[in-house]
Amino acid sequence: MIFLIISSFFWIITKFSNVYKFKNDFYINWTNIPKTIIVEDQEKKISILMSATGFEIILYKFFIKNIHLSIDKDVIYDKNIATVNINKKLFEIENQLFENNKIEGIISKQILFNYSVLSKKKVPVFFDKKIKFRPGYLNEDEFNLIPDSIFVIGPTNIIDTLKSVKTILFEKNDVYKSINEVIELSVLDNLLFNQNEIKISSIIKKYSEKDFKIPIKILNLPDSIRLKLFPNYVRLKAIISLDRYNEISNDDFIITSNYKSLNSNFSSLSLLLRKYPKDVKNINWYPKTVNYLIRK
Repeated sequence: MIFLIISSFFWIITKFSNVYKFKNDFYINWTNIPKTIIVEDQEKKISILMSATGFEIILYKFFIKNIHLSIDKDVIYDKNIATVNINKKLFEIENQLFENNKIEGIISKQILFNYSVLSKKKVPVFFDKKIKFRPGYLNEDEFNLIPDSIFVIGPTNIIDTLKSVKTILFEKNDVYKSINEVIELSVLDNLLFNQNEIKISSIIKKYSEKDFKIPIKILNLPDSIRLKLFPNYVRLKAIISLDRYNEISNDDFIITSNYKSLNSNFSSLSLLLRKYPKDVKNINWYPKTVNYLIRK
């Protein structure tokens, strides 16, 4: 039994050390895909006639099942069908085999696959946010996005309908400090972005409400007409940052009514906020209309 086991062992070693010719199928992994196309049917096989030892054949059959092929050159692209000349890929294939293996022949002389031509388009970035400020705090301006738009590459039928690209949800509570962060963009199937993240920033300040008493100005009033308003002022409220709280006064606001909009069928005039500091928030005034009396 010992002699039989030893003999069998050496027989196996001898047989599996011999070089044999065999055919093997490999799945193709396409690499270096041009940015202007997208491969639609990626699962392709290639059949190769090669010589290898018995041990290597076992490895190929059970473990090594993929071959990487570059398609940035030696490929013909025509009418959404690409043709890969395998004869021009022999050196690339041999570099992925064991050192002493030799390709005896290629059964698959060429490989075809379908592809789509990609389009490029610049679209705005939509900042998807859910922010709760600490009471008394607000952001001075809208969030600044850098960049505020990106280039997107993808199939034409998708690109044509694409209006914007969203960020991942930016969610924060109890915000009272200025924000400067990097945020990722939401991935979209079959689309490539020229960058996958943007910078967001906003200055956060403490605000407080302030009351104003603003006189109403009448526009386009003829010299021969005297118009008396009831009331002749409005009560205005605005949210102002504390660092400008004492700087802003009644003179920074202008409320107007237009004599030309006067209609005999109505007994009131509409009011319009014509001037206000750009950095104040949540402006509201009352009343929105006033009654009038005409004196000639």
